[in-house]
Amino acid sequence: MGQITATAKALIFNDKNELLILKRSEWKEQPKFSRQPDIPGGEIDEEDDNGRITAAREIFEETGIRARSHDLKLVFSKTQFIKYNGQEESQTKLYYMLKLDHTPEVKISWEHESFAWRTLDYAAKNIDLSYGIGRSDGLVIPYIYEHRDIFGV
Repeated sequence: MGQITATAKALIFNDKNELLILKRSEWKEQPKFSRQPDIPGGEIDEEDDNGRITAAREIFEETGIRARSHDLKLVFSKTQFIKYNGQEESQTKLYYMLKLDHTPEVKISWEHESFAWRTLDYAAKNIDLSYGIGRSDGLVIPYIYEHRDIFGV
């Protein structure tokens, strides 16, 4: 068995139930990731106690939006075994939802070049996050859309 990784990502909804979609900057080392749609998130660091803390940290680092970890609700998770660079890897992704009572100012980091607030309907039909390794990101928006009444979006 190769590397084991865990990632926390966040779906951020504003007061109009619009989802924050980021657009990745150019990434020469990984061109397939360049200029692709994205949601905030990153690997769970050893110093993070849990995925919620990682998600809150990544939200702030990537968007400038302050989120309290207890306001993030786990809505989807996926563990998969993939081959990456010739090695098997176990990859777990945790997806959290943050519902805001306003539309905050967004200050994107160097990792992204732009952002847009999109309705969930638009995102489910037009935003494909499945370009990444293992492609589990592509499952989360359709899942939230299918269960939007439960999640209140």
